[in-house]
Amino acid sequence: MHAIKAIGGFMLQDAQRDGVPVSLADKVRALKSPSSYAEPAQTIEAIETHFAWVFLAGAYAYKLKKPMRFAELDLATLAARHFVCREELRLSRRLAPDVYLGVTPLTREADGAIRVGGAGVAVEWLIKMRRLPSELMLDRAPTAGAALSQKLVQLGRLLAQFYLEQQRVVFDAHAYVRRMAQQIEQDGAALRSPDLHIARSLVEAVSSAQLAALGRVEPELSARAEEQRI
Repeated sequence: MHAIKAIGGFMLQDAQRDGVPVSLADKVRALKSPSSYAEPAQTIEAIETHFAWVFLAGAYAYKLKKPMRFAELDLATLAARHFVCREELRLSRRLAPDVYLGVTPLTREADGAIRVGGAGVAVEWLIKMRRLPSELMLDRAPTAGAALSQKLVQLGRLLAQFYLEQQRVVFDAHAYVRRMAQQIEQDGAALRSPDLHIARSLVEAVSSAQLAALGRVEPELSARAEEQRI
């Protein structure tokens, strides 16, 4: 199958290898239409990221994972994307059980129409979530004058308790720091992609600052790894 180069991996053009010739473009087009949903939604807001599409439809949000392949993650097949959707649901429900509602099929009906949660053949899998108020998102709340202090305190306590209860991870200290350095380098490479139109000098300055900061706190990070506090 022909592949398109994408940031960090390869994005497959269609789903023919899954046995159903429904292209990603067809799926996105259907999910942008209110008629594809069982729940009423007058308009659909579509948000594209490097790895997924998110569709805001009425009281819900649906995430569609792109058919991509990476060194550490293969989303090339429908079965693989179904598995990853279920895993994201399982993991995310630990902190947001009332937001992550389930995994829903995107189906192709007998008449050829593509619908969310229909009775036809599943051509894709979507993570269904409760839509959150946009004015309370951290990129908007400060300018909107929303009171954040108490919410952030609650969030900090929730995360602290969550991580306190997690199983300790055995991790070599040197490997832990090296992995962070590699991630910084990978992020820099991704941000230098021409389609993002970010000045190369800015990306390199940020990456250099991150690597310098990593060097300064390396002893503390190594101690965390040795104490299995990852």
